[in-house]
Amino acid sequence: MQQLNVLANVSDSCPLSCSYCYAGEKSGEVMSDEVLARMVELIQGRENVGSTTYIWHGAEPLAVGKRFFESVRREQSRFDHRVRNGMQSSGVLLTPSFADVLVANEINLGLSLDGPNELHNQMRPFRTGGGSFDQVMRSIDLMRERGKKPGVIAVLTKMSLPYLDDMYDFFKSTGLNFKISPILDCGFAEDKGTDLQLTLDERVQAITHLFDRWFFDEQDGHIIDYENMRTLTRAIFTKGGGSCDMMHNCQDAFISVEVNGDVYPCSRFGDFSYGNIFDVDSFEDILAYPLRQQVLGRFDGIPECVACEYNFLCYSGCMHNAYLVGDIMDKDPNCDANRRIYDHISERVLAELERDGAIGG
Repeated sequence: MQQLNVLANVSDSCPLSCSYCYAGEKSGEVMSDEVLARMVELIQGRENVGSTTYIWHGAEPLAVGKRFFESVRREQSRFDHRVRNGMQSSGVLLTPSFADVLVANEINLGLSLDGPNELHNQMRPFRTGGGSFDQVMRSIDLMRERGKKPGVIAVLTKMSLPYLDDMYDFFKSTGLNFKISPILDCGFAEDKGTDLQLTLDERVQAITHLFDRWFFDEQDGHIIDYENMRTLTRAIFTKGGGSCDMMHNCQDAFISVEVNGDVYPCSRFGDFSYGNIFDVDSFEDILAYPLRQQVLGRFDGIPECVACEYNFLCYSGCMHNAYLVGDIMDKDPNCDANRRIYDHISERVLAELERDGAIGG
């Protein structure tokens, strides 16, 4: 496996109590030096090793402490291979000295920010009470002061729907490149039921509305990046993309390692394991794990998906979404919504190309 993305969940501790957290209750455990060393040894020692991207994740990855991330680069430097490091964090534990450590060790930081103050604080409060918006904005300032430009991920829920224009205008006014991640029906979100979950129609209407705001804004020369839509738009017209939900099988390029060394298809899974890094002799043993071999054939085993006009784009969709409704080998239950979103984007782009004379009417 030449190119590999490793979702490393280094902490099961978090100071926030987000209403939709897919991980649910936390154990408070953090990754040990031994697990870190073994993980890097296996991954960097794999056959046909090429580039590796580590995405340090959690609950809250900053909860593991500065010393851990200083150790990360030391462990990786034992191997003469190309490595990149990123982190997805709430940002609330970032301090000036921790920001210095991230910059010094070339760890790019992405933050979770659901939009303007009122919306964000409803969804992402501290366990002790009070909103986290001000702390996240302070983290953005800390990274910008060091020459970095952190992007953000906003979780889309039913509570977001009245704020869609406010969300876009906020990200635009603050110069924040953003992704939109629809809520997952697991963890704390599962307990909330329909209070937070989106219907398929709401999902389509929200995402296409945000796409239109970004797309037509971009036509006027604005440069804010709505990363999901930029990637998706390009993928529709170039017949394929590189994100995990646009691959023939995400397991060709992604894997997740938990705090204790358990291996999963991605960080969203909690009970569909490929074993533990201390129980194998090589990374190739993980690749050969029977459950992994099973999911590699998922797309080819769904005739409806193989015949779909958008098969090059989603390859039966996210297998975690399918897993949540009962069968990991089935197609994504958001299939219909995704097709409607793809149709909308295609129509918008083609209309603009025709208007500009780039294609015939």
